[in-house]
Amino acid sequence: MVLLWTGARRAEADGADWSRISLKHDHIKFVGKGNHERMVTLLPKLKAALKPFKKDIGRVFPDQHLDTYTHHFKSIVRSCGIEDIHLHNLRHTAATYMLKSGIDIKVVQRILGHASVTTTEIYTDVLDEMIKNEMAKFEYK
Repeated sequence: MVLLWTGARRAEADGADWSRISLKHDHIKFVGKGNHERMVTLLPKLKAALKPFKKDIGRVFPDQHLDTYTHHFKSIVRSCGIEDIHLHNLRHTAATYMLKSGIDIKVVQRILGHASVTTTEIYTDVLDEMIKNEMAKFEYK
């Protein structure tokens, strides 16, 4: 849920610490690439999921090797009959839905921690394809 509702990278979520999460102010601070810190708003569903586990200090997730998360995710999606998906796809999904929801691309860039908006623009290709598919339905009668 953290990856899907924040667009965080696997390593950023793994490094999440309770001292960087404010349920009162609805945000989480991630430390990303190059030790750059960014704040992401906690949406209600993620806040509700975290609330029962909230502590004052310590890591949000147990100290595990990053690949452990990937293996758990693969196991879950395979049990659902899904084969060709990766944990990082949750970040892509978050970015795509942010843009689809009308969030400005520069804001999405900041949420995802991209150094350049050019990196964020790769997600607009999906939206372009959606527009093309939807416009194919358009006709005058």
